Amino acid sequence: MELSVAELIDTATAAGWKYEEVVAAINELSDNLMLAHQANADTESSIEQLRRMT
Repeated sequence: MELSVAELIDTATAAGWKYEEVVAAINELSDNLMLAHQANADTESSIEQLRRMT
């Protein structure tokens, strides 16, 4: 996975992004993905609880 991230950074910097911008964008993206994953898990849990109640 590290190699893929390094390649992504290389591609983005070659396209004109600054290294710091790329790393910050990757960081923000990973945070957003984790938050979305957790929200989906919470929603699924709530749905399952409601199903058990009916």
